[in-house]
Amino acid sequence: MVVACNNIQALEKTVVSRDKVKVSWKSVDIIAQLLDLWRDLPISPHAMHVYGQRDERIGPLTFLETLKVHMDSFAKHIALNNLGQLQHLLPLLIGGYGTVSVGGQMVSSRLQESLSDAIHCNSLMEYLADKWELDELLLKDRVCWTSITRARKQASFAQRKFITKWISGDTPSGVKMQRRPQRESSLCPICADTDETLVHILTCHTTESTDLRSSLLMELQDWLIAESTCPWIREFLIQGLGSWFSDPVGNEPPGQWHLTFLPITRDQLSLGWYAILLGFFHESIVQLQHRYYISEGSRKTGISWAKKVTLKLWNIIYQIWTSRNAFLHETGAIDRVSGLAQLQQAITAEHAQGPGYLHRVYTRYFGNPLPSLLASSVASQKEWFLVIRPAREATDLFAYDAFAISASLRAWIGLPPLPEA
Repeated sequence: MVVACNNIQALEKTVVSRDKVKVSWKSVDIIAQLLDLWRDLPISPHAMHVYGQRDERIGPLTFLETLKVHMDSFAKHIALNNLGQLQHLLPLLIGGYGTVSVGGQMVSSRLQESLSDAIHCNSLMEYLADKWELDELLLKDRVCWTSITRARKQASFAQRKFITKWISGDTPSGVKMQRRPQRESSLCPICADTDETLVHILTCHTTESTDLRSSLLMELQDWLIAESTCPWIREFLIQGLGSWFSDPVGNEPPGQWHLTFLPITRDQLSLGWYAILLGFFHESIVQLQHRYYISEGSRKTGISWAKKVTLKLWNIIYQIWTSRNAFLHETGAIDRVSGLAQLQQAITAEHAQGPGYLHRVYTRYFGNPLPSLLASSVASQKEWFLVIRPAREATDLFAYDAFAISASLRAWIGLPPLPEA
């Protein structure tokens, strides 16, 4: 007799020796009954691992795979009917402790994890609705959360950590670093004329940033074609993302969409392009892609497509972020936004004041001409100021400049923290 199952761990347990059964196994009662059945019947079980719902599988199901799908549906039908008929008996049947329901759904296992997920899920919905100015019910009931969950499972730990910090707004942008405070200026290190928010990082108007985004969009377009994406959806995503990258606060570009696709575009645009870039897809666009796969004779699903697109979009954000970081740390821009201008002003004032009442050991530091000092490396300028400013502060005869009041500037130089008021 052939025993087929898609869970290989469970399958292996159905053909072990009866004396190897452990009470800690999940569904141990059913497994024990099966093993007793094999012992009493004049047959030998043959375990076979089968699938029935693989998104990547193309072609008809085998007999066992078809039977497995039918049995899954039949088992769910029986379970739903029995639960509906015996609902009033459940408190007495489950260990005498009653039942727990979350959001109207009974929790049958992993109670602690289910309760934690329910609590944090509501908090996440409230946070995102407030942050992105969206309807909370829209996020909760219309976003395809399954594709986001699957994308997170497939992503690496580093990718999950990165996108979690990005969605939470904790990524160290210029604005965030200034608020901490760990940086003097919140300006974008690339264009140097706009506060660096997360949206600005994605939409900076410099030539280098624009060229990178154009390249990433072309790569995304080629990938969407290879993934058999519905042409309407492909054009909508490429055109919309390109327009948003160019002007995130501008009007939506006019599009001549098919009457069937028009309401779907409205559904998706109700979430906004920033949410779309983070992988938040409306259920209607996922369902359209699923129907397109069916029309093409493919066994792929809309959810699997949304999961893969989400990973591609996260990768676009990550590549823009790493490009920005390379510019910040490899071109000296980090010194500019950290307070290089304030440092040179302070050095100029200190050098003009001269040794004054400082100990004679500091006299030699003023022998270097000011132009030469300001032309030296940033590290040398910081070292010079780190020697002179603490000595000057010890005499209480120092200039009341930015370094006297800014914690971020003092931390950048290495000066001791400001005394608490």
